[in-house]
Amino acid sequence: MMQKKIQFIFTALIATIVLALPAQAQSDHVAYYQAYNQALAQGDLVAAEDQAEKAWRAAERELGDHQTTAVLAYNFANLVYFTQPQKALEPLARVVDITGDNNDMFGVESPGLMLLLANAFTNPDARERENTLRTTLNDLELQNSPPNLLAARAWLHLAGREMIRTRYERAEDYADFSIRHYTPFMAPGELETVNAFIIGGIARVAGRSRNTQDLRDALVLFDQAIELFPPQSSIETFDPQLAIAVAWRATTVTAAISDTPVRSPYGSRLKPNPPELDVNAIVKWANADPARRDCNINWAERKPPKYPENASRKGYFGAVLIGYNIVEGKVDGARILAEVPAASVFGETTLASMDNWQLAEVPPIACQSNRLVEFRFAFAS
Repeated sequence: MMQKKIQFIFTALIATIVLALPAQAQSDHVAYYQAYNQALAQGDLVAAEDQAEKAWRAAERELGDHQTTAVLAYNFANLVYFTQPQKALEPLARVVDITGDNNDMFGVESPGLMLLLANAFTNPDARERENTLRTTLNDLELQNSPPNLLAARAWLHLAGREMIRTRYERAEDYADFSIRHYTPFMAPGELETVNAFIIGGIARVAGRSRNTQDLRDALVLFDQAIELFPPQSSIETFDPQLAIAVAWRATTVTAAISDTPVRSPYGSRLKPNPPELDVNAIVKWANADPARRDCNINWAERKPPKYPENASRKGYFGAVLIGYNIVEGKVDGARILAEVPAASVFGETTLASMDNWQLAEVPPIACQSNRLVEFRFAFAS
């Protein structure tokens, strides 16, 4: 969706340049461009990509080192640099060769920066390329560059790389830059923006130097991420990124509890925040029965899982998000949707504890399917 928005911006740019050519020059590349433009209008990105590449290559044959060739090459590259970066290298190199890496006609999304990002995508372990990309982005931030999708994606890539290296403070900064640039393009279902929110939140919680404000900011980021997801259909098809956001939201509360001294008279570091909602009220469901809002599941037996001894000894904390159904008055189909830390003992311990849950009464039918429950493993300091 975001990608399509940006493409229409360049449609106007290319139309101005192509249609200004003499009539005799309007041959194959113009026909392909028009087909590309029509495909974009119809939302057919596969056809748009095909026609954009044909328009560029036809311009190479018909015009050679011409400004229109550069623009059509850029147009094709803009469609593929994020999802198929290898395909973008050749056309972007041609753009830079013809117009330079920062021609004003391309606005803030310069071909030079796009080429740097495409190269970083294709070889993420090349530190020299990554450093060049970082330097270029930092320079743009110092110039207070206006928000744009290219910078958003570039900062998000760097934030992800720093998360892999557990350099959380840098990841936090880069995620914040990314969010600034993504903000004008935000809409429900924009999973790129979701990733920026999630990385920004995790970086604040995972770092050892976290403070109260970090945890409160993280909750806001996870809530913003959760809000962007479309309604879910079932626990079987539950979006894994949404599950991660919900599990890390729970982990943020767990971190606040774990960071609070046992004898503290102030309670959790998040105490000033409003009372939290049940996890079933946080996630949106498709075609949900209104009666779900009033579900009150009464359990005769519902013992929480034991804190795994090894995790307790090492001071580990985390959270688990479980999805389950109720069939014939019993828990059925329970599954781990996400856990923090990932693939830890917390998930299996939680599932095992649910085997013995017993209902005091069977809930209404609207309350029996696609239930969520979260478990927090807090380590008392």
